[in-house]
Amino acid sequence: MTRAAAVPGPAPGTGVFTSRRGGVEAASLHLAPDGVLLGHDGGGQDVRLHLFREQVGAVLLVGDLRAAAVTVALVLRSGARVCVLTGRRAAWQAVADALGVTDPELELRPADAPPPETGTFAEPLLMLQDAGASASPIRPAPGPWRTAMTVVDGVTPGVVATARGAHVVLSQRLTRSAARTLVRDGLGLDQAPADELARLENGVLAVMTRQSFLPVVLDLPAEDLQAVLAASAQPPKPRARAKSPVT
Repeated sequence: MTRAAAVPGPAPGTGVFTSRRGGVEAASLHLAPDGVLLGHDGGGQDVRLHLFREQVGAVLLVGDLRAAAVTVALVLRSGARVCVLTGRRAAWQAVADALGVTDPELELRPADAPPPETGTFAEPLLMLQDAGASASPIRPAPGPWRTAMTVVDGVTPGVVATARGAHVVLSQRLTRSAARTLVRDGLGLDQAPADELARLENGVLAVMTRQSFLPVVLDLPAEDLQAVLAASAQPPKPRARAKSPVT
C-alpha cells in the first residue's frame, strides 16, 4: 500500500473539507490542496477531509466495518498513523493484512485500552474507537495533530449526542428514520439532506457539518479496495476447540 507524506489540515475554524461543489456553505470549506483525499463529489472534484489540526479533533462515522475499513485505508494513504480501539481485533487484523500494513502504521488495541498520546505535524494520528452499537467517544488528553473518530453502526440518542459534539460527521446510507434523526436532531440540518442521505448509493459517504452536506464517492485504488472489502466481508475464523477427553 503506497503512503504519501502527511499534510495536516488547517487551524481550527477554517473549515473541515474541500470541494468546489456549488451550493455548499462557503464558511464550512477550506479551499486548499491539503487534508486526507476521500474521493470526489458529483462534479468530479476532489474532496479532502481536514482531519488533523493544532488541537484534538472529533469525528463520527456512522457505518459498518467496510465503511470504516475503507476510510482507514484512505487515512493511511495520506501518511497518517491509525490506532484502532476495538473488541473485534480479528476482523481488523484481516483488514491490516489485506492492506499489507503493520504496527505502528495501523495499531490495534483492546476497546478499553488508553489511546496513544503522540501525534506530530509530520505524522498525525487517527484514534479510532470501534464502538459498534454504542457511542462511547474517545476523550484523549489535549494535544495537536490527533483526531478521535468514533465508529457506530446505528443511530441512537447517544449517537445523536456524539454528532452534536463532532467537528464532522461521516455516514453511509441510512434508513429514512435514522437519516432524519441524525441529520435533523444531531446536526440541525433540514429535511433535504436527510432525504439525500437515505438515497446514497454504495461506495458513497456523506460528509456533514452543522452547515453543510456533501455526498462523496470514495476513491481507493482498485487493488486496495478489493482487498479491504474482501477482508471486512469475511467473518473472523473461529479458534479450534480442544477435543474433550474420551471417557
